[in-house]
Amino acid sequence: MAEPGANILNHRTLYDLKDRLDHSGDTMLRVLEGVNNYFEGVLNVLQQQVEILRAKWEEAQEQLSEAEDALSSCEASQTWDEEDEEYHPSCNSEKRDVERARQYEAECRETYEQGQRIQAEVQSQIEKYRAPAGLTAPPGAEKYLEYLAEDHTNKAIEKLDKIIEIVEQYLRFGVTMDRPGAGQVPVKDSDEQELADSVSLKDKKEAFETGTKKVTERNKSIESSTRVMVCPRCGRPLTLCVCPRLRGKEHTY
Repeated sequence: MAEPGANILNHRTLYDLKDRLDHSGDTMLRVLEGVNNYFEGVLNVLQQQVEILRAKWEEAQEQLSEAEDALSSCEASQTWDEEDEEYHPSCNSEKRDVERARQYEAECRETYEQGQRIQAEVQSQIEKYRAPAGLTAPPGAEKYLEYLAEDHTNKAIEKLDKIIEIVEQYLRFGVTMDRPGAGQVPVKDSDEQELADSVSLKDKKEAFETGTKKVTERNKSIESSTRVMVCPRCGRPLTLCVCPRLRGKEHTY
């Protein structure tokens, strides 16, 4: 059995990995919160713009109605001039006003309807993003990311806690980890012999280092993608955010 000072398994790295997993889950929730805030902003702006287009269309309808009323009044006042063989007044100006008003009303209506279609399409896409899992349909991206940030991360940390416990037993007296509650648990001879028989120390070290490297590399993309994002509460970069944690379950050790 190797002495603890040999540091066969640097299990402080396990705690670093645990911190990274916990931070990654919290980071994903912050990203989700930012995305949802952005979507709400987009929907609000679209709603405002559609209301402006609707008001503009209603104004165009009123202008058309007024132009038609003016034409009707003009035509009602017309009289036939035998000498000129035409009606007076001609109402040509009123007719031109009606044509312009109809064209303007049609343009405003088309723009308003197009705005409605865009709003409906954006709303539909956001609903797909937020959709829960169905009987045959997978969940939307939001629910999947929530699962990764919460349930999946919590389960990963729980498994890592068990690994840390086994490693502490494997190292018998445990290396001081500068963590509150890091106890020193003696190992029974039978347990020690079982661990020794299962796989060599070299294989254990290589497998642990390989697994740690893979998880660390996978989390780098999440950390780098939010490096320039700023917390809307404290104004700090998300990696330096001092706001209360978003994940429902805290992991202390």
